[in-house]
Amino acid sequence: MNNKNKHKEYFDILDSMQNEGTVNIFDAPRILREMFDVDEQKSIDITGAWMKSKTEEVDNDGCSN
Repeated sequence: MNNKNKHKEYFDILDSMQNEGTVNIFDAPRILREMFDVDEQKSIDITGAWMKSKTEEVDNDGCSN
């Protein structure tokens, strides 16, 4: 199971936050902790995996960073 499937519920929330543009994405770990009662390290790991998945999407589209 890849990170995107493993963390789908979290990634959906992070995608919504990004699309709405109302939250600084660097505040995402704190928001995940409040919404899902996860610990600090897990919230940071989830946010990092989400950011990495976005980079992989760009790479797979043939675009460069």
